[in-house]
Amino acid sequence: MTNSLTPYFSPRGVVIIGASTSPEKSGYSAARNLVQSGYAGAIHFVSQKQGQIFGHPLYTNLGDVPEPVDLAESMLCKTWAGKKLKGFRNIPPVDRESVIGVLIKLSLLAHEHPEIEEIEINPLRVLKKGAVAVDVRVKFGE
Repeated sequence: MTNSLTPYFSPRGVVIIGASTSPEKSGYSAARNLVQSGYAGAIHFVSQKQGQIFGHPLYTNLGDVPEPVDLAESMLCKTWAGKKLKGFRNIPPVDRESVIGVLIKLSLLAHEHPEIEEIEINPLRVLKKGAVAVDVRVKFGE
């Protein structure tokens, strides 16, 4: 049996979302620090642009990353809604990876735009393949 803290302290792979090939950006520093840290697991980078950084490919889509994203998956499984994504009563399972991708992209958006105070998606329809934000509200600071 796997310890529930394993994804936090011993992930099988690490994914840096927002990696950059521009040395002045924080995504570059995060990628460099991870590679230089001696981390023994799989290292992956997701960016808006294709290419390579520190000998690793840049993926433009989280779904293309060959290893699971342990932390995001682990966090989603702990929520009431996350448990229902596996299927519930007569409702078939839906695309959990799309929900993880939405969560990570929202985090990246909030990180890159500190002027955003709130983001609300209600509802997020999760389909057999993909997810659709039906209504989105973004609140910007002054």
